[in-house]
Amino acid sequence: MFIEDIKIGMKVVPISKTIILNNGEPSVRPANSSVAYRVALSEGQEYLYVVAVDIRRERILCNIREARGGDYFKEYDLEPWVENS
Repeated sequence: MFIEDIKIGMKVVPISKTIILNNGEPSVRPANSSVAYRVALSEGQEYLYVVAVDIRRERILCNIREARGGDYFKEYDLEPWVENS
């Protein structure tokens, strides 16, 4: 997913959780390293909501509900959530 395609309120599924180390290097972690995603899964919710997009830092804030808080992800950590028909 590209950051330009991400909209506030959209539902996304983390496939990884990238953090930036003190030396500036990215470190890709499993999606379940996100506290917000673990809470969502424990409540039977398979997705997170996008609650903020920080273009300057190229990161997306996602939370279990449409409220501030949650975890930051990089654009390549997320996929759009597709509801099962």
